[in-house]
Order: sequence, then structure tokens, then C-alpha cells
Amino acid sequence: MIERAELVVLGGGMAGLSVSYHLARLGLKALVLEQEASFDVHSSGRNASIFRHVEGDPGIARLAQRSKKHFDLIFSASEQAWLKPTGANYISDSEHEIQALVETARIANVPFERLSKKRLDQRGFASTINDGIHVSSDGIMDGHAMLTALKRLGHALGVEYRQQTAVVEARQESSGSGFVLRLGNGHEIRAAQLVVCSGAWAMKHSVSLKTPMPLKPLRRHLVLLQVPKSTVPEEVFWRVGRDACYFRPETNKVLFSPCDEAAFEPESLMKDPEALSWVHEKIQRTFPAFGEAQVVTYWAGLRTFAPDRKPVLGPDPKIPGLHWLVGLGGHGMTVGSAAGETVAAAIDGDATLLNPAYLPDRFSGNDWGALGHGPTGPAELPATA
Repeated sequence: MIERAELVVLGGGMAGLSVSYHLARLGLKALVLEQEASFDVHSSGRNASIFRHVEGDPGIARLAQRSKKHFDLIFSASEQAWLKPTGANYISDSEHEIQALVETARIANVPFERLSKKRLDQRGFASTINDGIHVSSDGIMDGHAMLTALKRLGHALGVEYRQQTAVVEARQESSGSGFVLRLGNGHEIRAAQLVVCSGAWAMKHSVSLKTPMPLKPLRRHLVLLQVPKSTVPEEVFWRVGRDACYFRPETNKVLFSPCDEAAFEPESLMKDPEALSWVHEKIQRTFPAFGEAQVVTYWAGLRTFAPDRKPVLGPDPKIPGLHWLVGLGGHGMTVGSAAGETVAAAIDGDATLLNPAYLPDRFSGNDWGALGHGPTGPAELPATA
């Protein structure tokens, strides 16, 4: 059975739902194919739900600001809140790391407050933590509400969603015009244009399309902890730099990540008990007030990166009609809507929103030298959510 479609979006997480919604707003109705029964099974559901404006890249900060405006507007007529603005504190034992965040905040006009060493000591952080900033506009997202809203609005505008529809092969038509998508049930869809939003599976899809994209999924753990009641935070705390970790409140408990990174195939994602030892090590070096925190449960998720850890957004430089919205790393939930808007606008003929630093044509092969990740253990890099 062969089906034809004008525009297919491959992947239905935050990226796929966002680009299809923005395409529909422009009058371009897409078919979204998602391999799972739900849109929040992988990276869009297995994350810390931290909305973070300030990171090392000002472009990410600007996308976050634009995404926030989108969701503020979407939820303006609803009693449901998509973001709980708890505020977030970014801390480090390195003034250089904090200064980089300060510069990003200033470039992007994100309000912040500097945290003194005395204030950090009073809060209970380890004595090595000596610098930080507080960003009041950051907080905790309701990811399920965000994804549900995008799907509902997209559906109203004519987007078609198909779940449990795995694409086992994507290839260019022999004529060079359009694409053939072979599904798990043996059926084929022929698409005039294709938007790849498949996260951890994007590298595999790029290989079958014969335009290999240097993307790599990295595993990270999240651990739900029972800690002394008096130490449960009301805000997000994020240690950046060499001993990166973060934690936030979660229903009278604490959600903690040791910011570990390990390359992992998406089909074989498994959690590692060793992650619990990393958690306790990071607690002692960052916030010893948690004491002998008790593990309630823990899980692992994937974040997918390009070698330079920047998103890959825009048209493929070699294949007409192929578009990329991948490599969002730990920023997918925060910047996904704005990233989807930029790609949708480009498909509609307006490339002015595309950031040149994020275009796919910046790669000259599969050079992984810039990624700099280790195979196991806690990351020793600036961390993303």
C-alpha cells in the first residue's frame, strides 16, 4: 500500500508537535508520524521539566524567551498554568562559569541577581561554592500540558497525527524529488517534503537518507530523593562547571540529576545503578544538607547532541525538501516551540528567523572532536537540562 502526503513530520515529541503546529498556522498541514503510543515517552517525557533561560549560548536564551511567549499566549485563556516560576539559582566554584552566564543574560536581556558567597554559605552549600546568579523567570514546566495543548491546537488547524507508526526506513525518491518512508507494517508513504524531528533516532534516519548528520544520544539519570523536610528547596538549583548537577522540588521530595553522560543506543536505553553513587558524591560536594538522602526511584533519559552542542535547524544543504529540527540536547522542552517556528517559517519561504549558527550546512563530516563527552560517569562539562 502506497500513500502520498505533501509534508511529513518524522517524530512527535516537543519538536514534531511544535513544527507541525506552526506549519498549520501558516496554512501548511502536515502528517506527524510517531513510533510510540504517546508523544511523551522519550526525551519529551523523561526530563527534569526545568525551564531555563540562561545557558552559555545567547541563541538558546532567545529561543527560550520566544517559546515562553508562545506558551504564555496559548495558556492565557486557560486556568491551567504551564510554568511554575519558582526561580532558578545557578551556582559554581568557578567565577568564570558564572560570568559566562551573566554575559548571556545581559546579551539576551534576561533579568538576574548576583548571589554572594555569604548568601550561598547561609543556604547550606558546600564551602567550595562561591559564586552564582538567580533568575526569577525560570521554573518548572508542566510538560504534559504543553504537549497536549500543541496537539490539540494542531489538530484544530488540520494536522494529522499517527501514533504507533514506526518509520523503519526513510530514503530519497530515485527521481531526486520527494521521499519514500517505509513503515513497520510494510506500507509506504511518499512525501514531497520531510521534516526530521526524531531526536535520538535522527542519526539513523539521516544515514538511511544518505545525508549522515553527526548526532549522538547521551544518557542521563534523574533520581527522586527523600530528604530531610527542612531541606526541600522551593526553587531550582543548578551547579554548572566541572561538578555539574541540579535539583528541584518535586511533591515534598527532591528531583536530582548528577549530570552524567554516556553514549547510548536509543533502542537499548537502560538505567545504571552506578548513577546512585554519583548522586551521593555530588550531594556531598554540592549540598551536604541533604545528608543521607534516600532514593525513592530513578530513571534514565536521552538527550541528543551535535558535535558543537548547538541545535540543528533548517534545510538540508544537499537534499531539496528535507528539513532538520534535531540536536536540541537538554533544551528541547524549553526551546522546542520557537525552534519549530523557525523551521516552519523557513519551509514557508521565510528564512529570516533561522540562526546561521544552527544551520545543518555547518558540518563538514562526522567529526566528533568537539563533543568532548566521556563514555561513563558524571559529566565534567557545562550541563543542560
